[in-house]
Order: sequence, then structure tokens, then C-alpha cells
Amino acid sequence: MEKEYKYKTSIEKENEPWNLAKGYTNDLILSMISDIKRYRVIAVFGFLELNSDVFINNKNLESTARIKGISRLLDSLRTLIVFSKFSLKEKPHKDLFKKYFERTKKIKKFLPRLKIEHSVGGKIKDLSIDENLFNLLLDDLDEMIDNILDILNLSGLIFRQVEIKDPAQAVIN
Repeated sequence: MEKEYKYKTSIEKENEPWNLAKGYTNDLILSMISDIKRYRVIAVFGFLELNSDVFINNKNLESTARIKGISRLLDSLRTLIVFSKFSLKEKPHKDLFKKYFERTKKIKKFLPRLKIEHSVGGKIKDLSIDENLFNLLLDDLDEMIDNILDILNLSGLIFRQVEIKDPAQAVIN
């Protein structure tokens, strides 16, 4: 006998692409992925919205936002690793997540070096970013994010992993 799941049979549920642990997946994993995307935009541009990027010409504000953005990006990535590592099925994936978590600790130590303050008479006049260091850190984070998303997807935490034997089942209604 088929189990009923809120108006859908278990067979119908098994053919859906999304993971059924919806609450956990949405609240923790997918929200962290969304945060990572948003904070990456802020880290790169200084603002989330194009309007702000165009109309706000305060370089100190932009630099501060970019540093805060990469800091939050790093924190969100660390949180994603912590809350998803336990659900990985393969030991090499778990080991890689542990390695990535240790790598994020090292990156965190470099964040204070991003800020370059230009003082006049003891007051900070201009704030800028060490762009070379920033780009190195962002490239490292991007590589980890890319690999982490692949592993989460392979583990069924983003899209459900279903082997489709009948091509007619590939069409999702």
C-alpha cells in the first residue's frame, strides 16, 4: 500500500527532484547557499543592488561593505560546512569538508590584512582594500564553494539524486 504525503503518493514524491528533508534543507543548507551568493556580490561590488553601486560614490563605505561582505561570505561558508558535513555519505567528502573548514580558519586570519587605512593627522581619511590579497582570498573561497556545492548536490542535499531508468519519467509535471 502506498503512503500518502499531503495529497501525493510516495511514488509521486520519489519522482520529484528536490530533497524531501525540506525543512532542514531550506532552513539551513539552502538559506546558507543564498546568503553565500548575496555576500559574494557585496564582497565584489560593495553593494547588493546596482542602484547603490551607481549612485553611492563613497569609497570608504564601499570598501567597508566589501570587507564585511567577504567576512560574512566566509562565515556563511563555515556554517554551511558545519551544518551539512554530518549528512554526507562518503568518507572522502566528509574529509574534504573538514579540510575546507580548516582552510576557512586560515583565511579568517587574513581578513584584517585586507583593510588599508590612510590617515592624516591621526584621523582615518581614506579606507581601501588590498586588492591582490582580496582576489586571492575570493578565488580560494570560490573554489571551495564550487566543490562544496557539487558534493552537496551529489549527496542529494540540493537536488534529489534519482536514477531515471525510463526516459518518460524524466519529464516532471
